[in-house]
Amino acid sequence: MRYHFIHVGLGKCMSTTLQNIWQRSSNTHFESGVPLVRAANELVRKHRHRLTEMPQFNLQGNTPVGEVRVLSAEGFSYSFLNAPEDACLIGPKQTHLAQSLAELSPTVLVLVRDPLAWIRSCHAQSIHQGGFETAREFLSHQREVVLENLNLKRFLQIWRDRGVRPVVLPMELFLGDSHRFWATYETLLGVPIPSDCSEPEGIGRNRSHPDKLPLAAAINRLQHMLQVMVRQSDAPDKGTIVDGLELVKRWGARRALEKAEPADLEALSSRIEVDDKQAFLEFSLDLECIDRLVSDYVEPLRGFDAMGEFISGYEQSLEDCR
Repeated sequence: MRYHFIHVGLGKCMSTTLQNIWQRSSNTHFESGVPLVRAANELVRKHRHRLTEMPQFNLQGNTPVGEVRVLSAEGFSYSFLNAPEDACLIGPKQTHLAQSLAELSPTVLVLVRDPLAWIRSCHAQSIHQGGFETAREFLSHQREVVLENLNLKRFLQIWRDRGVRPVVLPMELFLGDSHRFWATYETLLGVPIPSDCSEPEGIGRNRSHPDKLPLAAAINRLQHMLQVMVRQSDAPDKGTIVDGLELVKRWGARRALEKAEPADLEALSSRIEVDDKQAFLEFSLDLECIDRLVSDYVEPLRGFDAMGEFISGYEQSLEDCR
């Protein structure tokens, strides 16, 4: 057993917070799975028309030293935001990774949250990564990305089929009572609590900043327009310029707005067209989408020890959308 457990997501469920806690805890050996995720993303895209021919990863190596050994990447489950054309690859990628990782640990840790809160956070992440769609537009264009990433029914079964035990913890437990969260973590995973459970600050903890999203989207939209104009030009260096604009679009607004002063935000907002905040963040779900979230996301959570008191809240969130 190389790892006591593998943390596999879900995305947008405080992965950054947990990873920072594990990294600085003296009783935990933390290992990032991001390089493996990047390789899997590239592999599944390359083999999209011949998925059965994907080569397995060679993950042989020595067992790391540590009282608790953790491999972690939300990308083991979470994929292809802002790439709706790749939504059909999410399941095959999850399966391929599980085939490679199953021999490394008997347990996977899955963090979940209220499905509507997850969608809001996912929309925010799309803006942070250079997107500029309203929440309604986001759900219209990336509906299958959302539903495929939230297909817990398939994801949990993929691991069970390979003899790996899923442990599921709700993010709401951590937010409501962190001491109880860590006690449940210790009991269900059979490992000691991290030696330093204090929450990270600043960029060590991802925050969506919903009040700034319309402004960030407006800036990203301008960057996108510039990219299109440069691509249509005959400038000899347009490739380099487009790449530079893409980097700015993905990180510029996010980093600039994170700790901007209110006066600076107001001045910037007065110079560009920014959508109304409420209208920008509003969205609704059609009945088919709600039914899929109930059957593929909420129902599979029944029977997990830590989920009992939270499932009704998840159900109510979706019921309120009907």
